[in-house]
Amino acid sequence: MPSKTVTLPTGHTLAVNGFGTWKSEPGKVGAAVKKALEIGYRHIDCAAIYMNEAEVGAVFAEMFGGDNPTVKREDVWITSKVWTSCGSKEEVVAACRQSLSDLKLDYLDEYLVHWPANWEHQGLPITETTMGTGPDGKLRWSKTNTLQSKWEGMEECHRLGLTKVRFVDTQWSGWKACLICKPQRGAEGGARAAAQECCSCTDGSSNRQPLLLCHTA
Repeated sequence: MPSKTVTLPTGHTLAVNGFGTWKSEPGKVGAAVKKALEIGYRHIDCAAIYMNEAEVGAVFAEMFGGDNPTVKREDVWITSKVWTSCGSKEEVVAACRQSLSDLKLDYLDEYLVHWPANWEHQGLPITETTMGTGPDGKLRWSKTNTLQSKWEGMEECHRLGLTKVRFVDTQWSGWKACLICKPQRGAEGGARAAAQECCSCTDGSSNRQPLLLCHTA
């Protein structure tokens, strides 16, 4: 099943058709990912909060392992995501390392900020009950960590060689699928403000750099 590919501004190439693992049942997700790789998928989408990365990792170890692997690791684009409970630089790096351990990988092709926000509840482990809600059931936003501190963690993951590219995954309805660019002056703003600032990365301007990858859910 050959897939069309796109080339990012970083020079990395990824398959357009990805195989998702969200809501895939325990005991079944591994078999599904294995079959996907066997029939030609070369883009696998994972996330810590999906609670199945260890099972997916067992398949990666099987398919990529040995002297004559079924699939070459470098031929597969693998994505994971840092959950909203990890907002500091240190927590983002720790979460990335945990995903790598669970997925049995040395690096991620793509690491995403799952949602561009930080909840009051912070850190690992990430579980299905890791929600930033108070006793009243309402979300409580972190008063100590910002989107800037989270992005510093993403940059550190990249600096350490744990990831090839880093983006923000936004799934809010109505957002145009595009690469968002930010002037290198370093001004920090929310993801929505950044999206409003620039919705084109094709103008060739030398004073802009790729920052966010947004898509419509």
